[in-house]
Amino acid sequence: MKQQALLLHTRQQGEIGIIDVMGAVNAETGEQLHVELIRLCNLALRSIIVNLENTNQLDSAGLRTLIVGSRQARRRGVNVSLLAPHGAVRQILYAAQVTETLPIFDSESQALEQASKSHEHP
Repeated sequence: MKQQALLLHTRQQGEIGIIDVMGAVNAETGEQLHVELIRLCNLALRSIIVNLENTNQLDSAGLRTLIVGSRQARRRGVNVSLLAPHGAVRQILYAAQVTETLPIFDSESQALEQASKSHEHP
């Protein structure tokens, strides 16, 4: 079985980290995303936006990665939100009912605005 690739590009805007996720988040690749989420938490950021615009697969292991990573971030005072999931990835997130704890935004400007507001009201 061919291993699927996951590429992560991380950038920062002030106290907000953005992880651009490209490829599949699944049992083979989820740990890579989890490590990056925790690395950003250790930078004392206030918010992390996980950009799923170029994510083409999210299985139950990938969903678990997002849920566990966001819980660990919240324990450290870091808010996590999701950006631009589409197709099956978006359907999985809504079916799993994770949008209460992992808000979804359709545009980066919306996600950044909300992340900035969360700084004002800790």
